[in-house]
Formats: sequence, C-alpha cells, structure tokens
Amino acid sequence: MIPKDSSAKIAVLMINQRIMFFRRRDYQISLLVFTILGLILANLSLANLLGYEFCAILAVAVSFVAPYLTIRWMKEYPTTDFYSLFRTFFIHNWILQIPPVIVITLNALRVKNCNFSNGILFFLLLPTISCLHAVTAGLFFGAKFDRYNYTKYLCYIAASYTLLLKNIILDPPVFAYHATFGYFPGPIYDEKIPITKTLIWARISTVVLSLIFLYLANRSWSKLTTQKLNALKVGKGMWNSRPFFIALVCVLGAFYLFRGPLGIRPTRNYIEEKLGGKKETDHFVIFYQKGSIVEQEIEAIAADHEFRYKQLSEYLQTKPKRKIRSYIYTSARQKKQLMGAEHTAVEDPFGYGFHINYASFPHPILMHEMAHVFTIDWQPLLKVSPRLGLHEGIAVAAEWNEGRLTAHQWSQAMNEADVAPSISQIMGFGFWLHSGQKSYTLAGSFVRYLVDQYGIEKFKQVFRWGNFEDVYEQSLSSLESEWRFFLSSVKLSEFDKKIAQNRFQAPSIFQKTCVHEIADLSSQAWSAYNEADYLRAERLFQRINQHIPNHPKYLRGSMFSVYQQSKFKVAHRIAVQIIFHTKSTLALKVEAENLIGNMYWKQGKIEFALKYYQSVAKNMTSERLKREAIAKIDCLTNLENPIKLRSVLLDNIPDRLRMTFLHEIRYEMPDWPLPDYLIGRQLYLDDSIKKAIQYLSSAVSNTTLHPIFRREANRIMGQGAYQLKEFGFAREKFEQILLDGTLSDGKRLIIQDWINRCDWHQLSQKP
Repeated sequence: MIPKDSSAKIAVLMINQRIMFFRRRDYQISLLVFTILGLILANLSLANLLGYEFCAILAVAVSFVAPYLTIRWMKEYPTTDFYSLFRTFFIHNWILQIPPVIVITLNALRVKNCNFSNGILFFLLLPTISCLHAVTAGLFFGAKFDRYNYTKYLCYIAASYTLLLKNIILDPPVFAYHATFGYFPGPIYDEKIPITKTLIWARISTVVLSLIFLYLANRSWSKLTTQKLNALKVGKGMWNSRPFFIALVCVLGAFYLFRGPLGIRPTRNYIEEKLGGKKETDHFVIFYQKGSIVEQEIEAIAADHEFRYKQLSEYLQTKPKRKIRSYIYTSARQKKQLMGAEHTAVEDPFGYGFHINYASFPHPILMHEMAHVFTIDWQPLLKVSPRLGLHEGIAVAAEWNEGRLTAHQWSQAMNEADVAPSISQIMGFGFWLHSGQKSYTLAGSFVRYLVDQYGIEKFKQVFRWGNFEDVYEQSLSSLESEWRFFLSSVKLSEFDKKIAQNRFQAPSIFQKTCVHEIADLSSQAWSAYNEADYLRAERLFQRINQHIPNHPKYLRGSMFSVYQQSKFKVAHRIAVQIIFHTKSTLALKVEAENLIGNMYWKQGKIEFALKYYQSVAKNMTSERLKREAIAKIDCLTNLENPIKLRSVLLDNIPDRLRMTFLHEIRYEMPDWPLPDYLIGRQLYLDDSIKKAIQYLSSAVSNTTLHPIFRREANRIMGQGAYQLKEFGFAREKFEQILLDGTLSDGKRLIIQDWINRCDWHQLSQKP
C-alpha cells in the first residue's frame, strides 16, 4: 500500500494506470472479444442493426465480462478512493461496448437501419445500465468476499434468473425485465418493440439496485483499506450515508410492491383482479374485464367454450384433469400491458389455461389455444412437447380450419410450388425461421396425417419427447415421405395453386427489413386510418415507403388513405403500381382494381367502372370483394340513375340515410331482390336480427338473386337464427349453403362446423 503522504505519486500512478488499462492483456482480450461479437451480430438477422436485439445481447455480454474484470482490477488499483475506483472501472467497462457499436453502425451501409435514434436510446437503456449494474455488483462481490468472488457473482445471477424463470413459468406474463439483459418483450410474432414507460421504470429500478450495490461495496471496501481517514472522509458524503441507503432500499421495495401497476411483473392474482369479471362453467373459469363487450357477450362466449371442449375431447380422446382458465382481454393493448403478448394468443401450460383477445363470435382461435391445454397432461414434466412442430401441429390438426382450403390442400400446393420446408426443419427452432403460415400449416397437415393413419394414442406417445423411431418404428424422414405421398393425391385447381403461391410468399420475421420500426409505423398508420385521420395515416404510410420503397403491402395503406381524401389521381397511380408490382398478391391486386372501379364510378365513367368491377367479380381470393363487385355491376346495369346506391355502396354515410335510400329504391323497384338483401344485411349488422331475417328471406325467395348473395343471405340468416336460439331454422339455412357445389373444401368445413354447433345446442337443451 502506498504511504499516506504520497498523494502526488498516487495521482501520477492513477493516470498511468488508466493508460495502462489498454496495455493489460485481460483488457485487450476483452476488447477483441467484444469486437468479434459485433462482427458476429452484424451477420445475424434482427441483431444486425443498432436496435433492441443487438443491445440486449450486448447487455448480456457486458453483464458477465464487466464483473470479472472489475474483481480482477480492484485488487491491483492503487487508491483508497472508492468512488474514483468505481468511475474508472465503469468507464473502461463501458468502453468495451464501443467497438461492437462502431461495427454495427458501419453495418448500416449494407443493412438498412430505419430508426438509428431509437437504437441509441436502446443502447443507453439496456447495455449502459447493465454495465452500471455489472460494475457495482462486481465491486460488491470483490470487496465483500476473499475467495471465489466471481463464482459468487455468477451464483447471484443464476439465482435471479431462476426466480425470473419461475415467475415466467407460473404466472401469465411472457415478458421479462432483468438487470442483465434489460428486457425480453415476449412472443416473436409481436413485431413491435417500442420503448415504453414500463421499460424506463424497470431500468430505473436497476439503477437503484446498482446504487445499493455501490453503497454496500464501499462499506466493505472501507474495512479493507488501511487508510481509514480517507475512507471516513468519503463516508461523510451523501452517497455513503445510511439514510440514503435506507431510502434506496425503500425505493427498491416500492418497485417490488407496485410491480403489477407499473407493468414490470404482474402476477396472476393481479391480472385476475384487474380484469374483475369471472364466469365459471362446467369445464372453465373465464376471466374478463367487467363492463366490457366481453361481459355483454359472456353467455355466448361460455357456450362457445363448452362446444369447443366437446369437439376437442372427442378428437383428442382425452379430457383435462381440472377446469381450464380462459383469459379474454378486451383489446390487444390491454393484453400487452397485462401479460406481454399483444396480437399473439398464448397458452399458459402451468396455469392450465390460455390468453386471447376478444374477437367476434365464434372466436377464430379459441379452439387452437384450447387444444394446447388438452395436451398439457401428455407431457407431465415440460407441459409442452419439446418438438415445436408437434406442439403446434396437433392444435392445427384438432381445429382443422384453415380458410378456403384444408391444411392438406395448402401443404400440397406448397409442395407443388417447391416452397415447402422439410418437416425436420420445422420440428424445432426452425419452426420460427419460416413464415408462420408455412410452419403452422405444414405441421398441422403432417400431424393430422399421423393421427388419421396411426391413431391418437401413438401420437400422444411421440408428443412427449418426439422419439419417432421408438413410437412409429420408423424415422421422421420415412414418415414424411409417407405423408408427402398421401398429399400427392390431394386435388387442387389451378386457381388454388395461384392463391397458395400468394399466401405463402410472406417472409419470416428474420427476413424482414426494419421489422420493429415498420411494425410500429404500420400500427400507428392503421390506427389513424380507423379513426378517420386520413392525412396522418397518409404521412405515416409515406414514412414506411421511405424505408421500404414501393412495397405493395404498404402502398395499399397509402392508396386507401389518399382515396378517402378524394385524391383520386394519386390513388389511381398507387393502385396501378400495386396491380403491376411483381410482389403483389392476388388479393392486393383485386383490392386495387376494386378501388379504381370506385373512382371511375364517382367520376361518372360508368364503362370504365364496369370493366374493373367485372375483373374483380372473376376473382376467388376475396368473397367479400366479389360480392361487392357483383352488387355494383347489378346496380349499374339495372338502374338508370344509380346515385343513391352509389352512396350506399361507396360512401361513408350515416346508417339511417343508407336505410332511407335502400327503402326508396326498394319501393321504386319491388321485383329487384338486391335492395332486400342489402337492407337485411344492414339490419343484421345493427342487431335487428328478426327484421333482418324477414328481408333476407324475401331476397332469397326471388329466383333472380345472384347465387353469391343467396349463399351470404343464408349464412347471415343461419347465424342470426343461432343467436335467437332457433337452432333448427339455423341448421336448415346452413344445410342450404352446403348444397352449393362451388363451395371450397375449407368453406364447407366451416359451414359443417356451424351445423355441428346447432346440433350440440339442440342436444344440450333436451332434458
């Protein structure tokens, strides 16, 4: 130890020591390691730009390297001034992060970074604060213990990770905040990762924890120094005062007590209390927000749960051992705040339940998420299959509702287009490397084949650990060959193949440009559009276009925004861009053609409008747009002055005025069925179901009604009668739809599901 009267020498030595840091072998190696880390991240998707992923990984790295270096250095540093020690160590550990930041900044020359300023904020919030925590914790463990200092630090980190993992497993939230990595946002399919108030509060709590470590380290350090006077001099400052330490502990305790309201770590009890509503049935405990639309529809929602329970118990030949917890959130935003998944539905295996957003009846993904709960007992240890393809595949297979086509048909279409990954590629992490539509569809088709061919009991066995050879006595590749041979017999039309090509061309999250920034801007733009703030929506879509020039998916938003502002020339130009863009899907092209038709009609160019409507009417990608186009063609060919119906079909007019126009047209042309159909449809949307059925029945009784309107009228009457609990009449209407020979296999399954629902209700009503 340097003598007390040698303060000048100490100052000189401190300066030399700071210079010597860069000559130390351990520091040079650390700089090299962080530089190599930057080079590696520059070549990894999502982490190859200055953004959340890069900063989170950097935060983890510095959380393990900085304490190690700090503990080594503090034994050699020539000073008893503890805060000088802290400042020096923090600065030099923070500098370790500069080389990878430089690398990733230069990487922007080849990988587009859409929001560099946001990346800087993430850098300050994640790795910088993690570095502060790592250095202060390192100082504490280095000063407090004589041996195995770094090992004890690792034990502290392991204990904190264990506690965090326990909370993630046992409580609903799928996000996490931690002093090392900063923030884990939750499901990969939620692409928005903004900087939120909760993240800021969480990082403030890490700063408070770091100050506590700093205080404790200083107290321990002062006991180790031989020059007590200097230590006591430091001890007189606010940073080393006992009241300040007590205040820090109280603040940290407050963060823990209010972790739910702050959104840092909501518990299951907090979420259930926050929602407030609870409905218990024979097989479910349903939680929902009191006073919300969910509460208004809770009886229908509860019945929907029980119907799906019956279907799943029959297909999976199993029943859950206890009541299922169903959490239904009023909005995606509420779900994001309370449990971390915004638009992604999430199972809750250790909570024996699932979490979904409210959606119109019948819920589109209720059965899928419920299927996951049915399989919990198949894997008693993990509660989920270690083979992700099997885990998600059985839910798709049990639900068996993939829209226009079946999962088998979609899968065969992918095979014929040569865009289907192998089953082995989507069994594990590769499931996420491909687009969700590909992975879920292929896994569902493959699992459905296994269950149909070999039975559900064998599948339950393979679900546990994915040991195909032990269960099926053949390899996964052999089973895949069988499945592909089976698919080769699945019939597809040429149009089905075209639709499939468009459906499966979307990239995975790892292949998208500026995925988080674009997702955030897109969300803001569509929110503005839905609030009729079309100018703001236009500007936001223009910002997206600056990042991803002329992408048809986002040109679509620009097209609608300028159209709503009556900027028809601009809207027409964008629509033409979409139609002729090589990346446009059939659905996007049809939407653009429909909008061009609308603009021509509004401008009085009827012949041009008819041309585009006729093109839209030939499409099979969107039945809604096809119905609209046929209705417009019907108007333009049957009416001499179609101004009133133009307002009904094209303009955002009040519902009362819309109904007035329709009744006037109905009075003028009593033999024309379209007004009756449109009036009935509007009444159904206004919840006047009985009146809606009267007008729709009148429309259907007219033999001149177009088949596409007849099918839709029967669907509306069937669903309306179901809501009125007239299940026999509802079944009759759905059966009439099945008589339509043009109905696709997927649509046929959907209608059959309604018939099964009606039968279930009728049977349950019998004494």
